[in-house]
Amino acid sequence: DENGNVVFADEEDDMLSYKKPQIFVDQLLTIPNDGKPFTHEEITDHIYTMIAAGNETSATQAAHACLLLAMHPEIQDRAAAEICELLADDVEYTHETLKQMEYLERVIKESQRLCPVAAVYGRKTIGTIQLDEYVIPKGFILLLNVFALHRQKEFWGPNADKFDPDHFLPE
Repeated sequence: DENGNVVFADEEDDMLSYKKPQIFVDQLLTIPNDGKPFTHEEITDHIYTMIAAGNETSATQAAHACLLLAMHPEIQDRAAAEICELLADDVEYTHETLKQMEYLERVIKESQRLCPVAAVYGRKTIGTIQLDEYVIPKGFILLLNVFALHRQKEFWGPNADKFDPDHFLPE
């Protein structure tokens, strides 16, 4: 180049065609929503959801799982044994190794079921909806109580309130 640096042709082409990566808001502004751009209200709703969903959720969920394991040492011991067996000193850790941790996966799912990070979800209807005998008008706020849903005996059996990773056994 003009400064005496060696520039390969591919690098020069890359530099000329470089575009700054778009941040999340830029992407929302340019992605069509059923052929129409998102409205400012829709973008605001998405941003609030991202902020709420990303605020300490992973740390909170990990803390809930650790608390439940501490309260149930027999489950903790079984999960620890699975980890020790699959992550022996001479084993290479891979994604496949993690996939083999079936009991640990059930422990995590069960902790998420009993202690959901977001216990209630809210959505606003974008049109009028007929739901069985109910008519829900456009603009109505619907709330789903995930905490209660995850403890219903008709779905989870008589021990719906009990920490039991076997709730997630393959059927």
